[in-house]
Amino acid sequence: MSKSDEYWANAAECQRMADLSLSDDNRESWLRIAESWLRMAVRSEWSRVVAFDAEHAVRGTGQEESTSSH
Repeated sequence: MSKSDEYWANAAECQRMADLSLSDDNRESWLRIAESWLRMAVRSEWSRVVAFDAEHAVRGTGQEESTSSH
């Protein structure tokens, strides 16, 4: 399981706990925690995209450039 998957799962669990909360204060606390996990999940996924783009820029696609025209 990737870190971002773990963060998404934690956010879902916090949402579930918010849904089960009997008091508004507890519900709001769980929702704030869930929101934090969601931000971490998005940042984690964005970091993977940036890392992929950087690696692609350094290594290229591995294909030779074509000189033929179509």
